[in-house]
Formats: sequence, structure tokens, C-alpha cells
Amino acid sequence: MEAARGAAVVLVFLGEPSEAESEGFDRDDLDLPAVQLQMIEAVAAVNPSVAVVLSNGGVVLTGPLTDRAAALLEMWLPGQAGGSAAADLIFGHAAPSGRLAETVPHRLCDTPAHVNWPGSAGQVLYGERLYIGYRWYDRTERDVAFPFGFGLSYTTFAYSELSVHVPDPARPEARVEVTVTNTGAREGADVVQVYVSDPVADVDRPVHELRGFRKVRLAAGESARVVIELDARAFSYWSTRHGRWVAEPGEYGVHVGPSSRGLPLEQRVHLDLEVPPIALTADSTLAEWLAHPRGQEIIAKASGEGPSFLTDPAGQPLIAQIPLATLLSMGASHTGQLPPAIDDLLRMANS
Repeated sequence: MEAARGAAVVLVFLGEPSEAESEGFDRDDLDLPAVQLQMIEAVAAVNPSVAVVLSNGGVVLTGPLTDRAAALLEMWLPGQAGGSAAADLIFGHAAPSGRLAETVPHRLCDTPAHVNWPGSAGQVLYGERLYIGYRWYDRTERDVAFPFGFGLSYTTFAYSELSVHVPDPARPEARVEVTVTNTGAREGADVVQVYVSDPVADVDRPVHELRGFRKVRLAAGESARVVIELDARAFSYWSTRHGRWVAEPGEYGVHVGPSSRGLPLEQRVHLDLEVPPIALTADSTLAEWLAHPRGQEIIAKASGEGPSFLTDPAGQPLIAQIPLATLLSMGASHTGQLPPAIDDLLRMANS
């Protein structure tokens, strides 16, 4: 503390010791060791000009650091040349240009796997499903310490003139172009990130997903036109019902910026795609039958004088998500007639 009191700037090197994290066991928390937090609190009390340099294999909670330090340099596990790399960054010989590959939360309980891990009785539920990382934090609208893709440098960047060109609306492909300008006083690099959203998807999808990125290095005041190509996978999701990747017709959002929470530019595109019909099963709902190319006609013929609610549009919102086999059984119990064999209907629909 005496050395810190008289210094112009204090560099505090912190990190996880080997007994706190390893490949052979799981961590119990996201905290730095208590003795390290006590040290930085004591140092910051006598000198506000503190910069923290971190060495850690996984995310740590940064709230106790950013409350007391003016700068935070995340080195992760930098390896054999980490010391000289840190020196180059600290003294300005190089500019930081890395970007976070994971989200830094405020609390352990904010993380997507918190209520599922480590499970019990030898069973672990993968309850977060596709909502891992930034997908979870964005869907649940949780505040974070630092978002996925975030990173500062010794210069600043501005984005402008976004253009999204779809050569053929019948094919899920697009060309994204954006102008990036170094608005600072020195050379630096930024990572342009492109996220795609599907706001009216037929299935559960994240708010947006990273679908392309490109690093660009610019001199002070320099601008560059950055081009990122989006292929079919950029618009697709894995369909368990089709057994393949599927891109739906409709409107998509293309968002561009420096992080998952910093997307200043957006453009909407419309794709006129054809999606093959889903093979109907005994568990298919009324809505799925009515959306099938032959389903509605088959239902109308099969119901005959039976339950008219199967083809009555006014009643569909209430029953659309009920399996057709269940509805036919309900109609049979009401009319005293046996329902048409669902297997026969399936053979007609899927032939």
C-alpha cells in the first residue's frame, strides 16, 4: 500500500490459481480469490489510478474490479510470451484488438446452466437447450457485465452505410457490406460482427445469432468497406421434423456492430423460400394437418357429417394445437360413431 500510495499508476496482476481452476474438476464459483479482492480494495483506497491485468482460464466476476480500477486488461491464459505481450499492450506498443468469445455475467446465478448443473442422482438436465451464451442473456433480457463480442482498444470505430443485397429471394443467401471508420488518433483493429434474427419463426429461435464476422485493421482516420457473405446456414435452423437444416420464407433482420449488445445498424430482407411439407404423424396437430398440402382436403372428407369444428375456422384457434387423433376421438364420443382410422388418413396424406 505504501508503494501504491506514491505511484503515478498502479498495475495489479490478478488471476485464478491452479487450485481454483483446472481441466480435471469444475469450479464452484466465478469469484477471484478473496485475498486478491482484499488487496485491490486496499490499493484502490490509497490510489485511484489502478489498472488490473487478469490471467484466468474462465470467466471471473469483474464487478469488484471495475468498481475500483480505471482499466481492465483480460489476458486469459496467455502462455509463454504472455509477459512481453502484456508489456506491449500496457506501454502502448500494441493496441488491444481481442473480442470476448463469451459473456461476462454479473452473478453466477445469471448463467444459463445454473439451475441444471450439476444435477442430482447422477442425472444432469441439459435444460438450457439452444440458449447458451449470449442467446440466453438476450432472450431473458438480463443485464451483463460485458457482452459477447465486446472489446475496447486504444482507438474508436464507427459503422455506417450498411447494405444487404439478396441476389435471389428464392435462395437464402446475402451479401453484407458496411463501412467501418477508425475515428481515433492511432491505428487499431476492430471485429465487424453480423447477427441474423428471424422474428416470426415457426420454431423457438434466439433473438439473434452470430452468422459472420471479419477483423479489419485501420490507420487513424481510415475507412474501409467490409464485406461478409451469408450462406444458407446463416438463415437456417436444424429441423428435427425435416431431419435437415431449414430456412423459412419471410422477413429476416440483419444486424451489424461490434458486439452482441452493440448493433447500431439493421436492415430487413425478405426471402421467398419453399419449405418441403412435414410428414404427418399420429401426433400431428390440427394446425399441422390444415397447413399440409393435402391435409385439409383429407380432413374434410374423413369428417363427413361428423365434428364440424375440424374445418371450422372460427373454432380452430382453440383446438389447433391438439393432435388430430385426439380430436377425432372426441368427435366419435360425441356422435357415437367410431372415428376414421388415423393410420388410413396418414397413408393418404403422406403418399
